[in-house]
Order: sequence, then C-alpha cells, then structure tokens
Amino acid sequence: MQIICSNNSVKTFLEEEHFDRTKKYKVSIFIVSLSLGDDVLLYNTLTKTLIAIQHEVWDYIQNGNFDKIENYSELQKLISEHFVVPTVLDETNLYLELYMLVRQLADSYKGIDRYNILTTTACNARCFYCFEKGIRPIHMTKEIAVGVAKFIESTCTKQKPIHLRWFGGEPLVNRNVINIICQSMKKSNIDFYSTMSSNGLLLSGTVIKTAKELWNMKSVRVSLDGFAEEHNKRKNYYTTGDHFSKTIQNLHSLVENNIKANIRLTIDHNNINCMLDLSKWLVKEFGKTPMVSIYTRCIFDEVSAEKAKFNKKQVDMLVNKEREIDEWLNEHGVYDSSRISPIGFNNYFCAANNPHAVVISPEGYLCSCESVNDSTQYWGDIWNGETNSEAHNMWLYGQIRKKCVNCNFLPVCTPFDRCGIDYYNCRKKNEYLHRWYMKEQFSSIVHC
Repeated sequence: MQIICSNNSVKTFLEEEHFDRTKKYKVSIFIVSLSLGDDVLLYNTLTKTLIAIQHEVWDYIQNGNFDKIENYSELQKLISEHFVVPTVLDETNLYLELYMLVRQLADSYKGIDRYNILTTTACNARCFYCFEKGIRPIHMTKEIAVGVAKFIESTCTKQKPIHLRWFGGEPLVNRNVINIICQSMKKSNIDFYSTMSSNGLLLSGTVIKTAKELWNMKSVRVSLDGFAEEHNKRKNYYTTGDHFSKTIQNLHSLVENNIKANIRLTIDHNNINCMLDLSKWLVKEFGKTPMVSIYTRCIFDEVSAEKAKFNKKQVDMLVNKEREIDEWLNEHGVYDSSRISPIGFNNYFCAANNPHAVVISPEGYLCSCESVNDSTQYWGDIWNGETNSEAHNMWLYGQIRKKCVNCNFLPVCTPFDRCGIDYYNCRKKNEYLHRWYMKEQFSSIVHC
C-alpha cells in the first residue's frame, strides 16, 4: 500500500481507529476507485487521501474478507486512513458533524473577503440561453457605487486580500462604477484584486490598461460559442460586425498585459460538433501560455435532470463530447485545472453559502447567489447591512438532498440544497473528475 497524497486538515478532527478483531468492518462510502495497471487507486473524498493498493487486497476489502489480508500493518493503515470503517458507523452523520465543526472554524474570522458586484443587468449581447433573459435592465448609479465602496470598506476582512468579482449583465457596459469603487479602495489602502465574467467584446486596449492599473485585474472569463459565424449568431449583439475576431484580438491584449484569460466554451447540441476544432484553433492561436486556460460548459438546460427525462440520449452525447474536449485540452496543457483541483472535502458549495462572500445588485441590495433575477430574495442592502437574518441563514447552512444521502461525493458538494441547478449526471461527472485527478496524481509520482 502506498499513500500518494494526503491532507491532514480534515483527519485532525477524526478519531483514529485501530483494528479490533471483535468488530466488523466495511468499505467507507466516501471511496472512489480506479484500476490502473497493476494497482487500484482509492481516493477518500472525506479525508482527501489517495492510496494505491494491490488488486488482490482490494478484492478482499470489497468482499469483506478482511481476515485474508496477511499484512496486519496494511489493514491497520486502511483503517487509520478511514478507507475501512466499522460497520456500525453512520458515515453520513459523521460527515455532518465534521462539516459543522470545520465550517465553524472556517467561519470564525470576521469580515467579507469576496464581493460579487453586478454593475448592471443590461448586456450588449442577447444570448438565447442567458439566465437573466427578460429581466428589467438596471444600471448601478454613481451614488450607489460610492455607497458600495463605503460598504466594502466597513465590512471587509483585514486578514486577506479582498476579491472583487465584476459581473452582470455585461459588467463593462457600466464600467465607470468599477472605476469609482476601485479608486475608493486604493484611496483607503485596501488590499484588493479583481476578476470579471465578460463576453469580451468591450475589452479594448484602453479598458485593459485601466483594468491592469486601477482595477488590479487578475483574470477575465470570456465565453465563446463557436467560430465566427456561429459565435456572432448566438451572441446576437446589438451592433453588427465580426465580433468574434474582435473578441480574439481582445484576448490577445489581455495576455500581453499579463491578465489571465479564462475561456469558457459554451456548448449545446447545436454547436458541439465544431468545439473540438475550435479548441485546436485556440491552442494554435494562443500557444501553451499559462496566461490562457480553456474549459467547456454545457448550457444547463441541455444537461439537466429534467432534460434527461425526455431526451437522455442527447444529454449523454453532450456529456461525452464535453469530456472528450476537456481531455484533449488537458493533454495539450491548456485545460483550466481549477475545474478539478482542489478536489474532495469543501467548506462551501459555492460563494452562495459562504458567509465571507456577498452579492451586490445594481440597486445596492444584498443576496447570496449571483444568478440575480426577478425572483431573487434579498436579505439586506449596502446602507443597513443584513436586514433579514432568517433569509440570509437559509443560504448558509442547507439540508442534504434526498438523492445525495450516502453519495460518495457528499463531502465535495456539501449539504447544500438551495441551488436550483440539478444536473442529471452530477455523480458521474464527479466520478469522472476525481478519476482524472487520481490518474494525474499517480502519474506525477510514477514519473518523478
């Protein structure tokens, strides 16, 4: 048995078990397995420990034949590393207790360190799949921007740099409020950096210069929907022209200014067949610079649990194609590795249940999820802070969805049931990503 990687941050809180012949044992529910050559890799999503063992030992473990494992120290190691646990142990309850303890520690410092700021709900594009489609366009005013800056200054933590994430709509449609807020941050000597989600069309040279010098911009996520004709058609911009070429030019400008470009390939059943070719073209266009990373993302409505009820064959096709492209991107050194790492136990499902993160709407209201729409429930505002603690707390600590009980990926997703997104293949996707991670970790050891 070989421990490939381990993480003590969680194991510190677990009681160490010792082999007891009077007890019965079972394989932990939090195990992901992968047969790789002469070895079987086992990963524990609770403890974030990865080991390699012999096939014969794994067969004994799976069949409950622990007495056939001749190496006592190996069995003891499997138990102490929580790959094998007592049969009577309720692991779901163990996880919940551990999760609450770790969350209390993670939540113990004061202040906010991430502000997701919607400068506007308006956009220069009209993507058919936009989650904000149909809502009333609202611009943040200069007065509200000043109020946002004051709110940040009075609520931010002093323990780490502040992350300002600019979102929309298209945040650059109303970039003047970004200037106002960032100027105030610098004047108050607040340590901060920015990231942005954008369609990339408005990232001109002047904007990028300001982003670097004033906004402390570290990375921009830009979505592409295909080659020029397909991209321009699906983005459906209000203006005419070759917007695809302009976006690619802007991405080059980002890289030249040492700002990372994170390219998301947005796919569905209409454009999937061109996306691998687009990936190959992008690699040639940008090379293998660490300043550019690429990943795919299926439009949610195309791979939802609801969609699978009516057209599972199409959903499976999309998921398989998505994996094929991501694997190709990874093989060529441009895949966005943050999609698979960190992996395993998480304190927060996303920013929505993180008490140190907040979403600020263009009107200055506070909420937890950045997918702002007409049904969003706000729990505060920038002038009064939290005004509805009950609504806020509903986001912070969720319940376990029925389908997630006893899932081996529960520590990855956390007990958070507030999210409206329900992928039909979430378990398969987690399994795929974890096995990918396991292979990469094992390969790094083998080739050292």
